[in-house]
Amino acid sequence: MKKIFLALCLTLLSTYSFSQTANDFTKTDCSGTTHHLFSEVNNDTIVFLEFVMTCTTCANVGHKIESAIARLQSEFPNKSFRFYQLAYTNSYTCATMVNWQASNNFSCPAFDSGATLVAQYGGFGMPTVAVIGGNNHTLCYNSLGYIDTAAAGTAVRNLFKSNGVEAIENAAMSISPNPANDFIQIKIENSTYTSLEIFDMNGRLLFADHNASPVLNIDTHLWNKGNYVVRLRQSNKTSTQTISIQ
Repeated sequence: MKKIFLALCLTLLSTYSFSQTANDFTKTDCSGTTHHLFSEVNNDTIVFLEFVMTCTTCANVGHKIESAIARLQSEFPNKSFRFYQLAYTNSYTCATMVNWQASNNFSCPAFDSGATLVAQYGGFGMPTVAVIGGNNHTLCYNSLGYIDTAAAGTAVRNLFKSNGVEAIENAAMSISPNPANDFIQIKIENSTYTSLEIFDMNGRLLFADHNASPVLNIDTHLWNKGNYVVRLRQSNKTSTQTISIQ
């Protein structure tokens, strides 16, 4: 019995960082948008997949993925990063997934009935995480049971480096309050910036400014609860930070 339990634990806490072709899929998310993985993944776009159970552990890993994406976005501002959460079992409906996301402040696309897909990425690990990118649709990171954000980040950087892409030096800005409710204030160290943009976790642009103001006060009271990415560009420098609206 002890050996069986140990084997199960090792299975649920497995990490893989390697290069092989990912498994393709076409699937409609819970908002009615159809996604074809291999059409969305290329040298400019990385997709993070999290196969979840509606539990606290999976929510915690999901927020770590959001933070990892924010860090990568700051290093590679000209690249796109997408995050999808998929049900690990076919018994989860879209209502189940959407309610769980809302209670945990996620705004990324959700998918029901993911049992077939999770089996292709190593089985269920509560959660299972896969990171795919490149024109060859490379599975560069895969873990069961948790996410090693450092290893996932390194895998993405190595994938970009193999395509001749280098990280960009950070620009300087501060944001408060964070978390926020009705507004945020952004202070910029050097007001001669090219652009300041705010995106939701689906990559939709919600705010843009090109006036090079040293201080911006932005009304957020109509924004949905969840995390957003603020991207500042100054000449050859870029900074990206994550903000939370509660």
